[in-house]
Amino acid sequence: MPLASGCRMMVSWLQFVVPLLVVMVWTSDASAYAWMMKHGYAKCSTCHADPSGGELLNHMGRVESEQLLSMDWDTPTPTSTSKLLYALDEPDSLLLGGSARYMGIYDLDDSELTHFPMQIDAYGMFEASSFKAGGSIGYASVKPNAAHSRGAQIFKTEEGGTLISRSHWLGVDIGDNWLMRLGRLNLPFGIRTSEHVLAVRDATKTDRESDQQHGLAFAYSGGQWRGEGMFVAGNFQMRPDDFRERGFVGFLERQLSRDLAVGLNALALTSSKSQLAARDSRTIRHAYGATLRYVAMSELMLMGEFDVLKMTGSGMGYTGMLNADYELMRGLHLSVTGEVLDKGKPDASEDGFQGAGEMSWTAWGSVQWFFATHWDLRTDVTKTKGAGAKIQSQIHFYF
Repeated sequence: MPLASGCRMMVSWLQFVVPLLVVMVWTSDASAYAWMMKHGYAKCSTCHADPSGGELLNHMGRVESEQLLSMDWDTPTPTSTSKLLYALDEPDSLLLGGSARYMGIYDLDDSELTHFPMQIDAYGMFEASSFKAGGSIGYASVKPNAAHSRGAQIFKTEEGGTLISRSHWLGVDIGDNWLMRLGRLNLPFGIRTSEHVLAVRDATKTDRESDQQHGLAFAYSGGQWRGEGMFVAGNFQMRPDDFRERGFVGFLERQLSRDLAVGLNALALTSSKSQLAARDSRTIRHAYGATLRYVAMSELMLMGEFDVLKMTGSGMGYTGMLNADYELMRGLHLSVTGEVLDKGKPDASEDGFQGAGEMSWTAWGSVQWFFATHWDLRTDVTKTKGAGAKIQSQIHFYF
């Protein structure tokens, strides 16, 4: 795709998206996770060990899971259910946790049901003075050439099971609100949501499932700002070295008010070869974009992300998503998500195709029920352009 044509397509799409975001921001009276922001928690580090959110909960996170996230069963003060495995008190220097998900997917066109364990992970973090060490260990059953879990693989058994570690790191507090970490880390880019897998995460390869990389990261969380930048050295759990990416990934978010936060994303990574396109020459991929989180009303959270994509050998592309999450009652969430994707037409192709030179879209309708402390049940109905609808359900236990 010629650059001028790609730019015109981007401008047309922005002419649609920007006014929509402006309307979402300014047409409602606001009051008081990404969607946990509507409960007054805009910073992920309040409840998570990872300063950019996800995975291991700290003590505050487990309490708020019972008091704000889960269905209201008349528990006005924290009970033993907010403790580790409902009963254990860890020492102040140690955090432990884990997550287990079981997924079922029903294809409405083929009338075919598949089900499998989606995640079996344990997490931990040790802290002594300004020093920290954290990581995860898990199990996955990975098919040959699978897109996910393979990147986090430590070793594989003859039976097909795989021991994985999605993250492991050493860190030190280097000043007020600053944390430096070295190891295999989640890439700090975009909004972390529970939809799996969104195009904004897949196209930028910043999903928390197995897209972590090794490197050095600096995170800040203070006042109205939060952000993290990471110098990427590559994923050393993958071989050969030619396919490992190196470069920089980062985000910066400013909370403009109690109910509104906007952010910027940047990613520039290079490798000697590309597994995505089987190229034998140096490949650079870029992604730059913006995020928005807005509390439209006490029950309604709006989130958006839009990223421009560019990869060696392809024209300019883009991906974006808009999500609305409505809390019908405490613990019961209804949400809709719309997403678009165009990775850019390959230079060698005369015509674009869906998702590469031609826009693809997916619509989500979701129900998520946090029916007990540290338990939730989620069902999604998804429809992608040119494909049949699917129903996927997962039950999730975390601690």
